[in-house]
Amino acid sequence: MTPENAPLRSAHLRCLQDRVEREFAIRLVVGTEIEFFAHDRNAFQSSELAEMQRDLLSREIQIDSIDREIHPQQCELVIAPNNNLSEIAGAVEFVREHLSRHYSASFAAKPLPDAPGNGCHFHLHVADGNGRNLLARATRGAPQTEWLRQTIAGLCSVMRESMVFFSPQPADYQRYIHQPTSVEHRFSGAPTTVSWGANNRTCALRIPDVENLAAQRIEHRLPCASCDPWLSLAAIVAGVAIGRRDSLELTRPQSFTDARVIDEGLPPLPRTFAEAATAYAHSRLHDELFGQTPLRFLRLLDDRLAGACR
Repeated sequence: MTPENAPLRSAHLRCLQDRVEREFAIRLVVGTEIEFFAHDRNAFQSSELAEMQRDLLSREIQIDSIDREIHPQQCELVIAPNNNLSEIAGAVEFVREHLSRHYSASFAAKPLPDAPGNGCHFHLHVADGNGRNLLARATRGAPQTEWLRQTIAGLCSVMRESMVFFSPQPADYQRYIHQPTSVEHRFSGAPTTVSWGANNRTCALRIPDVENLAAQRIEHRLPCASCDPWLSLAAIVAGVAIGRRDSLELTRPQSFTDARVIDEGLPPLPRTFAEAATAYAHSRLHDELFGQTPLRFLRLLDDRLAGACR
């Protein structure tokens, strides 16, 4: 169900995006992939997925595709990239509510104990005023751009405290358990560490290996399908701003096989909502999001967080 304070969340995200874009003379664009399961049934048929897409398009939700995932009951829906992040958040919320109500789709973070969880992956593009992709290298093999390095570093710097928005319910943290599933002995697919990597789906931030360099982007793989889309995108925008404003740099390349193995020495993500709330309560992220706003905006937060942040 759409939260009662969705208009307030939307207005807050618009203001934050506008402030950050004006401060750095940039344009932020986000595309979205959201996963869901067929609830109490074997799988959605191709004809049903096609009907879902026609249904959503008729309601002016810009869907690029809906396809099956590896698990037979899981599907992935792709929302077209958009510069209006509040519109993206609203589309995520509408898709979840509509498909749950009319097609018995489940957007729970971990609907089945022995299957991959459901994620909501945000694909971030950063462009200048002329539309030039600031994340893209000029040629293949060239060093990473300053904007790409600082954006990754900024997103990593607020990743632990952002978990309260990426996974706002205690049950969501079942998605981050690193254990084999029954599907081809695959793992949960969800990141468990503060990590980034080139085309590495075990990392929290994946840098896709794109054929067209102008299409370079950052895929944020942490949010659950049950995330708060407005505050998740706000946290991502705040991470971009912090990385650029503080000229943050990456400490080392994250090149390894599986970023979910804690033995790699990577900082672990919170494993429970209580841990995430503790990380967030007095964090810089809270100041970036709400430091200059009236206390009434704390109504954006879960009651469990608002009291700790006053």
